[in-house]
Amino acid sequence: PALRSDALIGDDVYVTGSLGGSFDEATGLGRHLTFEPRLATGAWLAETLGADLGGMIDLSDGLGIDGGRLAEASGVALELEAALVPHTGVGWRRALADGEDYELLFTVRAGTALPASDPGGVAITRIGRVARGAGCHVTTPEGDRIDATRLGFDHAQE
Repeated sequence: PALRSDALIGDDVYVTGSLGGSFDEATGLGRHLTFEPRLATGAWLAETLGADLGGMIDLSDGLGIDGGRLAEASGVALELEAALVPHTGVGWRRALADGEDYELLFTVRAGTALPASDPGGVAITRIGRVARGAGCHVTTPEGDRIDATRLGFDHAQE
């Protein structure tokens, strides 16, 4: 199995699918009622990449907070680029903080090539790298660096 603790400094960081827009204001429903877990994609990644697959986590609470969890478990920092984060048209800030995406955040050993999608057509996008340090940080399109570790749904706060 891919563990949260398997990310290494120098790995590339990837995400599946598209993030954000988990709550439909028109219907008042969240994606938690209609999500499709990426089980097949995760299995395909593990089989295809083998030892080149690093850490992996399901994005249920938000890219920022779940990215921080992966980074903490691995003893590293995630350095993400906001402009690279695929989203549903809600903007990168909401894509970082929305929960209920149920996509995969994972790392791959540096230099390992990945296709743009899995065999089922689920998009795979490189969004950053693993570095020394701690936390999940995002470089904004304006060039600012922000701590994204608290962006998302925190169960302890509810």
